[in-house]
Amino acid sequence: MAIPIPPHHGPPPGFGGDMPPPSGAFRIDDWHHVNPPAGPPPMQGEQLPPMVDILGDEMPARPANGKKAKADKKAFEPVETMFEGTMLEKAEPLIGGKLTWARVGKRSLPFDEKKLVALVREHRQQTRSGPAADFSRLSSNQQGVITRLIEERQLQEKNGDADWILVDVVRYGVPHFFTRPMDVRKLRVILKR
Repeated sequence: MAIPIPPHHGPPPGFGGDMPPPSGAFRIDDWHHVNPPAGPPPMQGEQLPPMVDILGDEMPARPANGKKAKADKKAFEPVETMFEGTMLEKAEPLIGGKLTWARVGKRSLPFDEKKLVALVREHRQQTRSGPAADFSRLSSNQQGVITRLIEERQLQEKNGDADWILVDVVRYGVPHFFTRPMDVRKLRVILKR
């Protein structure tokens, strides 16, 4: 069954047609008459006003002398990629205290970069998640320890262009399956430069 379509009689009231526009408004067809340009468009060969870099992020032109140009090239050299592994674990508590992530012991992993990359790939294939997901599964205290580790490594870095980032976190501990979250005793952390 076909639904009859009413004939088109023009736009609804207030949307053009024969009705005059409200006071202070103008018809869409007449918009080019409202604010005419201040003068004629610049002819070919006329000088336009210079553009101003408002944000201040425009790169300056390279100098002509070779010494400064070589210094600029050195500043833009790529950073060599490095991997560094660390094992973090709860340190022995003070007398009368209990094991917490407030006191942490750390030791470097005795692996070369190829082995660290292999560990990262293996963990990625098992979990099918990235370092952000691994990091979000940690408690706030554990996240703080890893953040301090990254900041400490960044402060030791001599190259100002290099950044250390988290590539992998693996939790080791006692699982409690359905009763409560895993009691994490150690964290294997791999950073990348």
